Amino acid sequence: MTLALNDIQGNIVPGFFKDAQDFLFVRFPSSQAGRAWLAQLREQLSAADKIVPVNQSYLNARAEHPDREPKHDPSRWINVAISYQGFQQLGTIGVDQLPKDFARASDKRRELLGDPLENFATWKVGGPNSEADAVLILGANSEAELDELVGSFGVIAQGEYDGVTQDRIIVLELLAR
Repeated sequence: MTLALNDIQGNIVPGFFKDAQDFLFVRFPSSQAGRAWLAQLREQLSAADKIVPVNQSYLNARAEHPDREPKHDPSRWINVAISYQGFQQLGTIGVDQLPKDFARASDKRRELLGDPLENFATWKVGGPNSEADAVLILGANSEAELDELVGSFGVIAQGEYDGVTQDRIIVLELLAR
């Protein structure tokens, strides 16, 4: 099977090549809300066919002038990953046919990783009551651009975007102090 670059998210191949990146962990309050949010997000996703030429241009500029940093492309990249729990919450048909390692509950992953039970209870994401349905992977050229990109999803701290609860891991850590 051959996949076209427009069918592959760009954080997988070739990678974002962005100086600032962040992750937003998302929970779907319902199948309908999750599906609506993903449909809205679809047009914003960064496929590999868009990222490859930008990254190649950057690498060519570095090769031509290794003594200076090339001008960054103004593009901001967005990709999404959906967890097993997220597929279940969305009511995805055939979710039971996904690999068992992908379907493994967080407590079983904890055991495999060798994380002590007392640490598991404090996990901000992936713990006993904090499994994410999806992760937004964001990339920008600077922290300021990244903050603007994060804000475009309605997340300043912890909040909602079109009815979908989102937690920014940095904020969760601050809230846990």
